[in-house]
Amino acid sequence: MKYNTQKQISSSSSSGIGFFGFLQLVFIVLKLCGIIHWSWIWVLMPTLLPVSLVLVVCLGLILRCCILHLFSKKIKNKNKEH
Repeated sequence: MKYNTQKQISSSSSSGIGFFGFLQLVFIVLKLCGIIHWSWIWVLMPTLLPVSLVLVVCLGLILRCCILHLFSKKIKNKNKEH
């Protein structure tokens, strides 16, 4: 019995760190080598920007759900009164 030990790579899989990961790595190396004298907040921006965007979207969705829940409670209470 033979086993196929080769890994199959699908066309949709991605390998590597991507553009923002590479940019982050370049900024960190330049900062540590003393070539750029930026604040660390700017050096880490390629990582912080997507993370903060995800947090803002999640908080917005949570806020939306809370507001819809409160409005649905008000409508139910109004219907009970009539």
